Amino acid sequence: RDNAIQNEKLAQNLIDGFDKEALRVTLERAKTAYDTGEALFVDVRSLGEFESSRIPDSILIPVGGIKGNEPNVPKDTLIFTYCTWPAEQLSARAAEYLDSVGYTNVYAGIGGFAAWKNAGYPTTAGQ
Repeated sequence: RDNAIQNEKLAQNLIDGFDKEALRVTLERAKTAYDTGEALFVDVRSLGEFESSRIPDSILIPVGGIKGNEPNVPKDTLIFTYCTWPAEQLSARAAEYLDSVGYTNVYAGIGGFAAWKNAGYPTTAGQ
């Protein structure tokens, strides 16, 4: 919980000031994209949370360190960001930031990782 609070504070300091409302993606649409391999999933939580449980094949870019560590993919790649928070606070900030630096197809997952896991969708753990 302390890591999540620290991550939230870092995210606010990094990304505050963006007025654009981050686009959202429904859980069902995210699952379809996962099944077809059409999207890059970016976990913006802490390393510990990522190693504990995550969406398989997702990459970790903690939101507090996203500036300068953007995904090394074409700017029009379909990207779904996700975090722990059900209201997508961190993933929305990450999506807003990526949008602001030119990524044109980025969305925050509605309900966060908790909704994904609660739906019984695939998860994995470890490094």
